[in-house]
Amino acid sequence: KKIKTITFDLDKVAMPLEVRFLHNPKSVHGVVGAALTSNIIHFCKDEKTKDWVANPDYIQIEAVEMENWALPHMPGLVTDVL
Repeated sequence: KKIKTITFDLDKVAMPLEVRFLHNPKSVHGVVGAALTSNIIHFCKDEKTKDWVANPDYIQIEAVEMENWALPHMPGLVTDVL
């Protein structure tokens, strides 16, 4: 059952791969890993409004300068969140 769709600016979140909720089934918190923008987005249900909200700046992995690669910087490529 789809609960909510949240749309982000492409420069903030690109290629989200998976949704992980906390291990407590009563928790209203979770995270999503976005591969190309190298960040982990925290989402939760707001206690006051009961609406789902998300923070795309929760964890940001900085790109690394590279030589002899397709791009000048290699993104962190977040592919899994445990």
